Amino acid sequence: MFMRINNPLGLAEAAVDYTGDCLRQVRPQDLAKPTPRQGWDVEALLRHLNESIDVFLEGLTEAVIGHPERGHPEPPEGLVASFHDRARRLLAAAGTNAGPDSRVVIDDRRLLRGVLVTAAALELTVHGWEIGWACRREEPIPPVLGRHLLEVLPLLSTGEGVDHLRYGPRVSTRARAAPGERLIALLGGTVRKA
Repeated sequence: MFMRINNPLGLAEAAVDYTGDCLRQVRPQDLAKPTPRQGWDVEALLRHLNESIDVFLEGLTEAVIGHPERGHPEPPEGLVASFHDRARRLLAAAGTNAGPDSRVVIDDRRLLRGVLVTAAALELTVHGWEIGWACRREEPIPPVLGRHLLEVLPLLSTGEGVDHLRYGPRVSTRARAAPGERLIALLGGTVRKA
């Protein structure tokens, strides 16, 4: 699969495609399986993923991130379909031309929209990989997506930016590990070998 990424929207599109592929195989019996994130099963991670997209959507459409209102809990069997719907809306919002200097307000900070879209791409990719891992259908992160996320990870790692994505301390990898494997290792995770 050839993928060209030259801006935050392209990165988000690649992340949505990858995560969608990881979720395509989720079955009802997979929802109770543990993920590499300690204490989380697939259902909890899908709920978190959907809630995270809602937060990113709020930032992109309202230019402010507060605390989105949560409606009634979604039925477990609708979580994957809900992800696809939310992901389409996220890409539409990310593709809206709001200007290069457009910012999103988070508490007392102002963040460029492109940085928010990039953070969404990282979150989607990592959680997609985790769900694939839990379902024993671990899809490798596409090399070009992994490379781009590795490049932006230091920029997003300041403060509390990616702390919630970490599994623990950095894990060492083989010298020629794929970019996606290196990304997961930097977050403290380990890619299984077939």
